[in-house]
Order: sequence, then C-alpha cells, then structure tokens
Amino acid sequence: MKLHLTYSHENLRRPVLAEVIAKTGILINILEARVTPQSAEMVVDVPATGAEVQQIISSLTEAGLKVKQITKFVEFESDKCISCGACVSICPVGAIIQDKDWQVHMDETKCIGCRICIRACPLHVIEVF
Repeated sequence: MKLHLTYSHENLRRPVLAEVIAKTGILINILEARVTPQSAEMVVDVPATGAEVQQIISSLTEAGLKVKQITKFVEFESDKCISCGACVSICPVGAIIQDKDWQVHMDETKCIGCRICIRACPLHVIEVF
C-alpha cells in the first residue's frame, strides 16, 4: 500500500517513521520526499495489507501526520502506447515488461515511482502521481 504523508512544521525534527517502524515492526520504504523548513511531504510504500496497514496509518496519524492512501500510483495509457519498449529496459525494478507479442504492460505493484520511464517514453503515455 502506498501512502502520502504530510508533516507539519512541529513534526519535522522528530524521527516519526523510525518511531512507527520500531513500534509496529513493519518496514516502510520511502519512495519520494520533499522537505522544506516549514513542512514535508512523502510518498511511502508499506509492504503490508489489512490490519497491518491500518496499524501503520493509526500510528502515523497519532504522531501528527496527515495520511492519505494512494489508490492509483501510476497511469499507463496502454491504448496510446506504441510498444516501442523504450521504458522496458530502463525500469530498475522490472515493473514494465514486454510480452511475447511485443505489447508493453505495467505492474503497478512493483513500481517505485522513480519516473525514469516517463523521461524515456517518446509519447508521454506514463504518469506517476
């Protein structure tokens, strides 16, 4: 499950993610972060489901963070894709594959949001949120 986290100014100096990981025992992977002196925003991946995700969300909320579940992380317009394969070989996690019929497919669950594929796509049919 991918989550969008918003830190307030008061939470910037606290190791909130480390505290939540220590408390829950569930690892959190930071996919993207933007930090300023006033606030911070992060997109994280929580490799858990059900009650474990709810435990993470509750812990982050209790720590003062705003938490939003990301239900759609990648938009891949397959109907506009020409299956050139420019995005396939450069994907560092194998989230984009080309099948035996040369059609390009994306596995959103593997995507880490690095955006390398966006720069590689000549038709700009991939968008990462």
